[in-house]
Amino acid sequence: MSAFTRLRLEGGNHDYSRGFELDRAYLNAELGPVALEAGRDVQKLGPGARTSLMLGENAAPLDHVRISASHPLELGTEAVRLSLRYFVARLRDPQRFHGTLLTGARAQLDLFEGLQLGGTRLLELGGDGAPSFTFGQFVLEHLFRQGSSQGAGISNNRLSFDAAYTAKSLRGTRVYLELAFEDTRSQFLNTLEFDTDYLAGIEAPDLDGTKRLGLLVEVQRTGRSSQEHSTFTTGMTNLGRTLGSPLGPDTLSAFAQGRFDTDAASFAPWVEVARLSSDVYTATESGPVVRIRKGPAEKRLRGGIQASAPLRERVLLRVEGFAERVFTAGFDPATAAFNAGVMASLVWLGPGPVLQ
Repeated sequence: MSAFTRLRLEGGNHDYSRGFELDRAYLNAELGPVALEAGRDVQKLGPGARTSLMLGENAAPLDHVRISASHPLELGTEAVRLSLRYFVARLRDPQRFHGTLLTGARAQLDLFEGLQLGGTRLLELGGDGAPSFTFGQFVLEHLFRQGSSQGAGISNNRLSFDAAYTAKSLRGTRVYLELAFEDTRSQFLNTLEFDTDYLAGIEAPDLDGTKRLGLLVEVQRTGRSSQEHSTFTTGMTNLGRTLGSPLGPDTLSAFAQGRFDTDAASFAPWVEVARLSSDVYTATESGPVVRIRKGPAEKRLRGGIQASAPLRERVLLRVEGFAERVFTAGFDPATAAFNAGVMASLVWLGPGPVLQ
C-alpha cells in the first residue's frame, strides 16, 4: 500500500491559474495480480506519446476509483500478455449535469515483446437532471445501449482502438496508430470520414545511440463532433478541460518535437501546424453525415521549447515557452492574432523515492 499527494500553487493571468490546489491525492494497493486506486490522479490511456484521443494529461486529474492488473498477465506464454483496467470517476464542474459520472475500461494485448493492441471505452452518464437509470441499466450500458433506441440514450459513448510497434533494432523506435469513434452509424465508411478521430505517430527516443537525441512526430485529425454530445452538452470534459485532444472537433494538426540532453539540462524544441474548421454538417439518427457548407478555416502556426534542469538532488526547474501566429482568427478572414506565453515550475520532491 502507498499514498501520494501533490500540492500546486499557481500564479498567472489565465483562467486556469487558480492559486492553491490539491492537484493529486490518492491511495493505492497491490495484492498479487490486482491493483486498486482511489483518489485524485491523472490517467493516460492509449499509445500516444504527446496526444491522447481518449484520456490523457490535458484533462484535469480525475476523482475516481479504479481496479486494474498490477502487471501484464501471461496468457499461457511470455509472448502474449494481457493488461486490464476499469474505473469510475466523478467529473468536476462545469458540467451540464452536476455530478456526472465517467466510466472507463481498457484492455491491451502485448504480443512478442514488440506489438501492442488495445481498446478503450468511455461512458459519460448520470448527474442532476440527466437521463435516469437503474443499477442494472448501468451495468448493461457497458454492453448494450439502454434507453430509447431513437434518442441519445442514457450515456455519451466513446470508443477507440489502437496499435503500436516498437522496433528494438531501431533503438526502441516506436510507431503507433489510434482511431476513436464518437459515434457509429450503419454507413461505416461515412463514420470513418466524419465521426472518427485519428492519431498517428513515430517516436525515436535514441537517434544517435547515446540516448541524448530524440524525435517525436504526431499527426492527428478529429471528427466533426469529437468529444461532443447532444445531451451531455459540456462534452467529455473535466474542470473545463477536454479528456482527450485539446484541439476540439473537425481539426487537423501536425506536430514535431526534438530532444537533446546535456550534462546540465534537457531541451525539447517543438513546432506545430493546426487547422480548425468551421464547416457545417447535417445528419439524422439513421442517415449519413453530410457536409452542407464549407466555412473559413482558422490556421495556427506555433512553436516553443521546454527545458528542465536539476538544481539539486530533489529540486527541479522546468521552463516552457511558446508563441503562435493565428490566421483567420475566430473564423474571420480579416482577423489575425499573435499569442505567446511562458510557464516556469519549481518542483520539490519530498522524502521517499524520487518520482518523475
